[in-house]
Amino acid sequence: TKEQDIIFSSIINELNKKIDVTLSDIDYTPNIGIKYLWKNRKKIIPFEYFYTKKVAKTNLKNRNELKLIWKRIEKNKEFQESFNYQGIPLWPLLKDKYKFLITNRFPEAIKYIEIAKNLIKQENPSAVLPVDETGMYSRAILVAAKENKIPTLGMQHGIISKESFEYIHLPKEISKDSSHKSPFCPIPDKTFVYGDYTKKLLIKEGNYPQKTIEVTGQPRYDFISKVDNIFKKEEVYKKFNLDPQKKLVIF
Repeated sequence: TKEQDIIFSSIINELNKKIDVTLSDIDYTPNIGIKYLWKNRKKIIPFEYFYTKKVAKTNLKNRNELKLIWKRIEKNKEFQESFNYQGIPLWPLLKDKYKFLITNRFPEAIKYIEIAKNLIKQENPSAVLPVDETGMYSRAILVAAKENKIPTLGMQHGIISKESFEYIHLPKEISKDSSHKSPFCPIPDKTFVYGDYTKKLLIKEGNYPQKTIEVTGQPRYDFISKVDNIFKKEEVYKKFNLDPQKKLVIF
């Protein structure tokens, strides 16, 4: 009956009864649920708020260093020739992609990590729960939190399959102790999933350490246990002009 975030509202509402919750949101994301959850009682801090002159200076330095790296790559014929498959040169096909990654995507990732470090330092949370733990912003949050030994959590927010490339990792891409240090991909200390299917998939196909996965079910369905207190059957029949003598099946 209320407009709110469909992924995390049920979690936040329960947490607010016991602990102080602060939200950091990216300024372009929808905020229907945020307005409801935080109106007159909690604070929202835009992620961009933690972008400082120091971060800008660091980012410019790293961006320039990465440009120099790219220039060396452009001149390195041996490196380029290593991208051959069965005698077919792949470098001409990959060159623009690599240039974009090194000169644009990498500097952006560094900037977000530095912003996240400021966020963690200023807010000093007991734990962090990103809304999308595989996205660039959230990965930055995970790195910054892990640097400060702050527990990190992830929550399944949609269907995960073998085609979900952001969750499917090679055996050596994930650290057995969830380390975020190179060459490992940062993952949450605990990832909460809908059921055993997803748990097995992440462990077998995604190479997540078993101890990092917990089955909790889907939080947005928690209200079903209280549905008799929320919806009155008689009122529903009356509102839609249905015959109360017949059974009603909702699909």
